[in-house]
Amino acid sequence: MRLRSILLLILWVFFLPACATPGPQIESLPALLFNAPVNAGAGDYLGLSPDVTSFSLNDVDARVIVVEVFQVQCFHCQEEAHYVNELFEQLNQEGLYSQVKMMAIAYGNTPFEVTMYARKYHVPFAMIADPRQKTIAVDSTPAYFILEPLPGGGAKVLYAKYGMLPETDQFIKIIKERSGLK
Repeated sequence: MRLRSILLLILWVFFLPACATPGPQIESLPALLFNAPVNAGAGDYLGLSPDVTSFSLNDVDARVIVVEVFQVQCFHCQEEAHYVNELFEQLNQEGLYSQVKMMAIAYGNTPFEVTMYARKYHVPFAMIADPRQKTIAVDSTPAYFILEPLPGGGAKVLYAKYGMLPETDQFIKIIKERSGLK
């Protein structure tokens, strides 16, 4: 019993800080090309033409883009799915639908895997497969970014965080504060 307590203490000391990591300290992203969303209606939601096969952040019809980087097999990502969907609904209820768009990038997953995940977790926003991990590189998933698209396809990083999504109200407050939206 004593050994178990010591092991738990060691795990807590070394791994708890990783869960609270705010994320990478980056100020901007270069122009990136994303695959078209896999879920029906998602291209229209982002303001993309129906025949698009790839797009940049600058193509998205929004002042701010919230990006979740996840992996289909990630247990924490699966647990977070409900809360991310809740964030989407709350943004819409607060009238931010036309100014803030959400997309999830499935880091290392195929379109088939992403489609199954979107169906299982009833994801209402754009889901993008990134099987070759060519877009936003992360150290762990889930990761969350609040981005402001820039001319030329890049983006200013307003917020970045690895780990659990903040409470919905708190995250919306962060979106508004960092982007200047009301």
